[in-house]
Amino acid sequence: GGPNVVGDSPVPPVIADVSSGQHVGDMEPVVVEATVVAAQGTLVEAILHYRIGYGPEQILGMLPQGGDRFAGQIPASLSGPGDLVRWYVTATDDQGNTARFPTFLDPEDTQEYLGTVIHDPSIQTNLPFYQWFTDNPNGAKTDGGARGVLFYQGELYDNIFTNLHGQSTKGMPKKSYNVDFPSDHRFLLRPGLERMKDINILTTYADKSRVRNTMGYEVFRDAGHASHLAESIRLHQNGAFIGVYDFVEDPDDTWLERVGLDGDGALYKMYDTLSSINGGEKKTRKDEGKEDLQALISGLDAQGDALRNFIYDHVSLPGMVNYLAGIIATGGRDCGHKNYYAFRDTNGSGQWWYLPWDMDLTFGHTWTPQHNYYD
Repeated sequence: GGPNVVGDSPVPPVIADVSSGQHVGDMEPVVVEATVVAAQGTLVEAILHYRIGYGPEQILGMLPQGGDRFAGQIPASLSGPGDLVRWYVTATDDQGNTARFPTFLDPEDTQEYLGTVIHDPSIQTNLPFYQWFTDNPNGAKTDGGARGVLFYQGELYDNIFTNLHGQSTKGMPKKSYNVDFPSDHRFLLRPGLERMKDINILTTYADKSRVRNTMGYEVFRDAGHASHLAESIRLHQNGAFIGVYDFVEDPDDTWLERVGLDGDGALYKMYDTLSSINGGEKKTRKDEGKEDLQALISGLDAQGDALRNFIYDHVSLPGMVNYLAGIIATGGRDCGHKNYYAFRDTNGSGQWWYLPWDMDLTFGHTWTPQHNYYD
């Protein structure tokens, strides 16, 4: 109930409400505003640090706009249509205390810059438009990955981590990617949805129709079974078109909760016929071992009445019926031996059932890499 008292530790200026994600046309300056307040002493300066693409960082002083608002203007002549423009703000008081926004406390899990991409009116598309920037395109095509930036729906996501996704698709000329977002700026697909920690941008190289993935997930959705959000997207890299891809929601606790399941349930992505715990990759409850999966595998190895009773007790028959019906309706041929989820309602019924993954190899088609055609 009393006033806050400043202790012995220095308190830096406070920086808030920094402009980001604005739509800027060619030949328009990028105006960055921020609220800057000295927590101790008197504010000396607010500085705008900016960068065009992956060029050198530049600085300019921000001018007072009245009250605690300051503004800096990045000249229009420095960028053109499709260019990446990023910035951060620093402030210093008369006691030598400094602050930065974004704070960039963790180089591997926080955003370094805010920013925008200069509008390019020559790009006309009805697809969701993803603009990806990286100074290491070849690194992004490896398991080791690379850092970069994604601009989507007027929002810039800085310091994302992108690496190679998939198994057989790794051998295709058109790659698939995992995209991981920093903890202080998760991805928003559209208003009304919870922000996502990760997303998948998947190749359509094995799907000349370009619609099998999205249609497959829609079949499961319409059947009332858990299904990923999936849609075709237009993807640019460093300002150039690189292809039509599939956006697919990533499997994690956020996804489980969106589809009405317990986000604290056990979720495994399976790479075999449910024959070994080594074939299951944990997506949730990662602080635990795989004893629950081993118990399922062992129980399904029983015979006769013991097997029947185990299934009745430990497997959701309605869940499995829905899943198998969806696989038949889509003509799925990439399931059973790999590429499905085993989910357990750990805190509820304790029962297991399957959830769908990898809908691009459905409708009776498989890709033959040696001959580049469909069987």
